[in-house]
Amino acid sequence: MDELHRLRKLPANKACANCGVVSATGHGAAVMTFGIFVCHGCKSAHQSFSHFCKSVSMSYWSPAEVA
Repeated sequence: MDELHRLRKLPANKACANCGVVSATGHGAAVMTFGIFVCHGCKSAHQSFSHFCKSVSMSYWSPAEVA
Protein backbone atom coordinates (compact mmCIF):
# COMPACT_ATOMS: atom_id res chain seq x y z
CA MET A 1 0.00 0.00 0.00
CA ASP A 2 2.94 2.34 0.60
CA GLU A 3 3.87 2.04 -3.07
CA LEU A 4 0.34 2.95 -4.13
CA HIS A 5 0.39 6.09 -1.98
CA ARG A 6 3.83 6.98 -3.34
CA LEU A 7 2.52 6.66 -6.89
CA ARG A 8 -0.53 8.83 -6.31
CA LYS A 9 1.67 11.60 -4.84
CA LEU A 10 3.98 11.82 -7.87
CA PRO A 11 3.66 15.27 -9.49
CA ALA A 12 2.24 13.80 -12.71
CA ASN A 13 -0.48 11.96 -10.77
CA LYS A 14 -1.64 14.89 -8.63
CA ALA A 15 -3.72 16.23 -11.52
CA CYS A 16 -6.88 14.33 -12.45
CA ALA A 17 -6.19 12.57 -15.75
CA ASN A 18 -9.59 13.71 -17.08
CA CYS A 19 -10.49 17.18 -15.82
CA GLY A 20 -7.05 18.34 -14.66
CA VAL A 21 -8.06 19.43 -11.17
CA VAL A 22 -4.98 19.24 -8.92
CA SER A 23 -4.95 17.63 -5.47
CA ALA A 24 -2.03 18.39 -3.15
CA THR A 25 -2.07 14.83 -1.79
CA GLY A 26 -3.03 13.01 -4.99
CA HIS A 27 -6.46 11.79 -5.97
CA GLY A 28 -8.22 9.00 -4.11
CA ALA A 29 -9.57 7.05 -7.08
CA ALA A 30 -8.08 5.07 -9.94
CA VAL A 31 -9.56 3.89 -13.21
CA MET A 32 -8.05 0.45 -13.55
CA THR A 33 -9.19 0.16 -17.17
CA PHE A 34 -6.71 2.90 -18.11
CA GLY A 35 -4.27 2.92 -15.16
CA ILE A 36 -4.96 6.56 -14.23
CA PHE A 37 -5.70 8.53 -11.07
CA VAL A 38 -8.85 10.65 -11.18
CA CYS A 39 -10.94 12.87 -8.91
CA HIS A 40 -14.11 11.43 -7.42
CA GLY A 41 -16.34 13.26 -9.90
CA CYS A 42 -14.50 11.76 -12.85
CA LYS A 43 -14.51 8.35 -11.14
CA SER A 44 -18.30 8.48 -11.13
CA ALA A 45 -18.33 9.36 -14.83
CA HIS A 46 -16.03 6.42 -15.63
CA GLN A 47 -18.21 4.06 -13.59
CA SER A 48 -21.23 5.16 -15.63
CA PHE A 49 -19.38 3.81 -18.68
CA SER A 50 -18.73 0.53 -16.80
CA HIS A 51 -15.00 1.19 -16.43
CA PHE A 52 -13.40 -0.67 -13.52
CA CYS A 53 -12.56 1.85 -10.78
CA LYS A 54 -11.06 1.48 -7.33
CA SER A 55 -10.63 3.66 -4.28
CA VAL A 56 -7.04 4.21 -3.19
CA SER A 57 -7.91 3.92 0.50
CA MET A 58 -11.07 1.80 0.63
CA SER A 59 -10.30 -0.99 -1.84
CA TYR A 60 -8.05 -4.03 -1.62
CA TRP A 61 -5.13 -3.77 -4.05
CA SER A 62 -3.07 -6.77 -5.05
CA PRO A 63 0.66 -6.28 -5.67
CA ALA A 64 0.01 -6.91 -9.39
CA GLU A 65 -2.54 -4.09 -9.51
CA VAL A 66 -0.15 -1.68 -7.86
CA ALA A 67 2.64 -2.67 -10.26
